[in-house]
Amino acid sequence: MDARLTHLDFTHVFYDPSDLLSLPLAISSLIPQLILVVYTTQFFCRREIETCLMVAGQVLSELLNELLKSVIRQPRPHLELGSGYGMPSAHAQFMAFYAAYLTAWTLAHAHFSPLKKALRIIWVVGLGALVSYSRVYLNYHTPAQVAVGIAVGVLFGLGWHRAVLFMRWIGLVDWVLDHVFLADWFYVKDTAATSGSFVEDEYAQWKKQRAATRSKKAQ
Repeated sequence: MDARLTHLDFTHVFYDPSDLLSLPLAISSLIPQLILVVYTTQFFCRREIETCLMVAGQVLSELLNELLKSVIRQPRPHLELGSGYGMPSAHAQFMAFYAAYLTAWTLAHAHFSPLKKALRIIWVVGLGALVSYSRVYLNYHTPAQVAVGIAVGVLFGLGWHRAVLFMRWIGLVDWVLDHVFLADWFYVKDTAATSGSFVEDEYAQWKKQRAATRSKKAQ
């Protein structure tokens, strides 16, 4: 290990300033934190129950990661880079769950065009691969720790997607929307599974309203 390592002050991610790839990969390690911000922003902008369900699965995946680490108790390859156990990699598992769940969700919704489905899947899988690679490159985890994290995240992500489908099938999601007061309080709705792009939908609605307004002015 090079003793002249530095780190991003607000993240405490160490990188080698003499390595051109080290800083970009250190920044990529922040993608899970960015996704948490995206989750929060998406919920307060769209108020979709689907976002809540995905976040619930993400939290359960993180709890599973902590449980596995406490049971396996395998140290990180370089203890000076981080505290806690390294098997499985939390970053890799987080991103694998994210990619697996979104891939399954995307494939299950026919209102997306094949091109949009492919681009979305390539994007989320690419992000997951980038973060996972960064954890090995920066010496925070061994390849095995990252591989196990990916495997656990993918399996849990796909399993959670099936669980969500089951909850919808038995009416649990509808019950929550109808009877849990927080759903009314936060105006939570369930349209993500039935509508297309909300950006396109809102744009089309705006165009229609604009045309109607101009028509009234012209009369």
